[in-house]
Amino acid sequence: MRPNGMRPNGINNISENVLTAYMKKLSCDIKPSALWTTYSMLKTMINIKNNIDISSYPKLCSFLKLKSTGYKTKKSKILTPEQIKHFLLKAPYREYLFTKLDGRIHPGRFSYTAGGVARNICESLCKLGCPPNFISAIGDDEQGRLLKSFIPTESSGMVKVVNGHSTAQCVIVFDNKGECKFLMGDMEIHKEITPEEIKSQEDIIQTSPLIILDGNLSTESIGESLRLAEKYSIPVSTYTGPRSADVTGKKQTR
Repeated sequence: MRPNGMRPNGINNISENVLTAYMKKLSCDIKPSALWTTYSMLKTMINIKNNIDISSYPKLCSFLKLKSTGYKTKKSKILTPEQIKHFLLKAPYREYLFTKLDGRIHPGRFSYTAGGVARNICESLCKLGCPPNFISAIGDDEQGRLLKSFIPTESSGMVKVVNGHSTAQCVIVFDNKGECKFLMGDMEIHKEITPEEIKSQEDIIQTSPLIILDGNLSTESIGESLRLAEKYSIPVSTYTGPRSADVTGKKQTR
């Protein structure tokens, strides 16, 4: 595994000196907070792929701490309980319609549709004539049956139906301008996409030109996916979170 930017210099191995030099180079372009984020990602990936714990590199850690000396991150202002109570009771109703959570019913319109970035990508690829292998899990419920009806037949073979579980759903609330104001999701069924489930599909995964990972998967399942990607030299793309839509209220089944 090589962090971006190392290959041009002919570096082939992971070592403390290599990573320290790499982070020094990055520090010229990014803030200390972003530097620590990069370090954290590298630490996880290198530990998974190479079984190396870079947190034991004193020179590297000392450099990161030195770069953070005197740096102050910008923090958002925090409302006091009294300010929150005052807002809920006194803020104008019409102006703060979608931020006042005081138990009242707000008028709106609803639609129910299949969603989820992975499913959307799956459908789009099928329309382009490149049906992907879609590994997912749904509940044995009305939402699951609706969702499966929206998944192209050629890609639904590895969608696992789990009895006693609810299909993943995301409620998205928009204002009258189409701006997303509130989200609530039930993604518990993604826990059923276990490392063992992914491992059982190894014969199919090894022939894939690309792996797209859902950020709702468990750390263990992501780790197993990355292990297979490393084993068969398959590039990986990731994403997180639901996306907005152009309706006042929408419930998405994922």
